[in-house]
Amino acid sequence: MAVDERELVRREVEIEAAPEQVWDALVDEERREAWLEPDPERELRIETAAAPEWLVWWWWHGDEPPHRVEVVLLPVPCGTRVIVTESAPAVFPLARMAGAFALALAPA
Repeated sequence: MAVDERELVRREVEIEAAPEQVWDALVDEERREAWLEPDPERELRIETAAAPEWLVWWWWHGDEPPHRVEVVLLPVPCGTRVIVTESAPAVFPLARMAGAFALALAPA
């Protein structure tokens, strides 16, 4: 089943830091909030994390529709290319996120 999705924003930037350093800044909540400009009204849930190259999260304000943010980190000679794509899918994958969360909490 295809998901109806419209792309809102796609940006690329190169950062003079290793992908692991950029990854650490993205997955640490405090450092990510500094980068994203803190917003106490915003909800944010991580969907997928594949260190140090791919991160997907959903965010929203109150009753507004959620947006999906995908961040891809690619090593380049001067550091890391960061590709960010934000979209507004018609469907919020609650079941998939719940399953992923359950797996993350399962004992090893």
